[in-house]
Amino acid sequence: MAQETYNGRTIELYANSPEHKQKIVDEAKKRNCTVSKYIFSVLEAAERPRVDPVNAEELNSLREENRALRRSLAERNHENERQAQELQKLRSEAFLRPSAIATFDPDLLRVLQAGPIHGHKLLEAIGINLQDGEAVRAIMRQLELMEHHGFIAKGARGWRWLK
Repeated sequence: MAQETYNGRTIELYANSPEHKQKIVDEAKKRNCTVSKYIFSVLEAAERPRVDPVNAEELNSLREENRALRRSLAERNHENERQAQELQKLRSEAFLRPSAIATFDPDLLRVLQAGPIHGHKLLEAIGINLQDGEAVRAIMRQLELMEHHGFIAKGARGWRWLK
């Protein structure tokens, strides 16, 4: 029987099983509250209005916008890749023409200055396709020129920057 101070406010609650009762008691302990407070918090949470889900039309609109943005990003990535290849080709051509005025590939300089590196890894690091013979020849020409003028040297650990 409940204490007189609780008369008129008590509820008897029967659990489905002793295990179910213990589960409720354990959950209340986890939250540092009494079983009554725990049960009331669960009931109050169930009464709260739920956020309206996004309507189907708005969801479809957002999905279509997402698709369009993904396509645009893919197109721009493809264009960037194409332009990088074109730039590499132009840089390569300058070193393959006799008596041409050309500047060294800035990516090549950056990689060489970072530390010793072997030929294939060097080509990968600056984004040269090994199948592109012209680009490979142009890089090799640049390496020869830099080695001839004492900027780099080839050793057991690969090409290294000297200056």
